[in-house]
Amino acid sequence: MSKKNIIYILIGIFISGLITLLAEAISGMIYPHPEGIDFKDTEAVAKMMAEMPVNAYILLATGWFVSIFIGTFVTGYRSATHPIRNGLIVGAVFFLLTLLNLIALPHPLWFIIFSLGLIFPFAYLGGKVGSSFNQET
Repeated sequence: MSKKNIIYILIGIFISGLITLLAEAISGMIYPHPEGIDFKDTEAVAKMMAEMPVNAYILLATGWFVSIFIGTFVTGYRSATHPIRNGLIVGAVFFLLTLLNLIALPHPLWFIIFSLGLIFPFAYLGGKVGSSFNQET
């Protein structure tokens, strides 16, 4: 793998991470956490997660998918070779990070299946669309 590909994979991960943080901040403003929640108290966190409205989960997942698409688009657009594969590598990193998040915090089963099931399709789509603009491949 070329240095250029590695750089754009890292840039894609960075861009996806920034957009994820922004999306989670926006979601938190629209659906704020309960006042005084102690995130070290696992029972309080589980109760909070159980009481979150479905729309909060959908907004959160939408932010994750947009961030993955944009990060993999940039990676696919700028990669010297194998733009879709490189986008899928970005997707794999976010799959693992999402999995860690889903393990650390209690989420509804439908959300776990929904979010994990759509990461790779969005990563593939972002890499594919980005590669269609790539003049080097």
